[in-house]
Amino acid sequence: MRTTPPLLVSLILTASAAQAASEDDRAFLASDAVGALTSPKELDGVAAVQQVCEALTEGLDPARDPDDPVPEAVQAARRAVYRLVIPPKGFEVGPGLQLRLERPLVTFGGSVTLVVLDRSGGTFDVPPATAPALARQVEEARTALEVVFRLEGTDSDLSPCFGHPKSGARGLRAEPLSYALLDAKTGAVLARIRTRHLARLTRWLRPGAAQVEVDVQAKGGVDPAAARAALDGEAARACLEPVASSPAGTGMASLSAQVDAQGRLTNVKAELDSFADEAVARCLVAAVAQARLPRGKRPGSLTARFAVERGDE
Repeated sequence: MRTTPPLLVSLILTASAAQAASEDDRAFLASDAVGALTSPKELDGVAAVQQVCEALTEGLDPARDPDDPVPEAVQAARRAVYRLVIPPKGFEVGPGLQLRLERPLVTFGGSVTLVVLDRSGGTFDVPPATAPALARQVEEARTALEVVFRLEGTDSDLSPCFGHPKSGARGLRAEPLSYALLDAKTGAVLARIRTRHLARLTRWLRPGAAQVEVDVQAKGGVDPAAARAALDGEAARACLEPVASSPAGTGMASLSAQVDAQGRLTNVKAELDSFADEAVARCLVAAVAQARLPRGKRPGSLTARFAVERGDE
């Protein structure tokens, strides 16, 4: 009896868990919940920032068993979109209305700083007729800066939240999605920048139409083209339909089987499965086991790959 090596089992489980987490993040960020792209979580004080940092610290606790599920508070902190308003003297704008992002953005009386590692795309593009008046308003400290961002590096061992030892201030490493200059009194938006990170995130949230792919590799007396035609039928397509018809679902399952000279398939099993729902692979195993291939001159074997893919992953 052939068994799957432990390392491969570990890789399969890791890929499946990562796929499920990715789809959960996509569904959340596309929703209207607080922390989603259209409803950023407001960091309206030091306590709110501290809460995020505590959740991130828990996620990086070396004492936590890596096989344990990631706590919901940690997942929420990592995937959320945040909004932070920097007061008039907490940021600088240079010539041409370009943000001075080489310097931290400072708020809450110096208790919180925002560090932007990617400084590209920080110039406000406004009509020439209004640019001088806006530049003067910034210079006279009559504008605030709205930053909508996600946290930088949440998938690494380096926390995006850090502390300043001398001052005790909290810092956040930000992946900026947009900047907006606001009238400091009314909060009205005077100018806005949308970054490449926002464009990339938007494409990921709307990945395009689903494409179902079926590929068969065969050995022995099995004709690959005939096998693909037999396996890519209504039964298999029905298994993939819930994923293909979902807003953004994707995944892949690789199945192996033995084929006798009569075209019957036996010992059908899923070798790889990255679908978020395990029922998809189980359904495919049952569908393949019921299929019948044309008679061959001798027995053989095959590997069938079933995938739901999208245009921009």
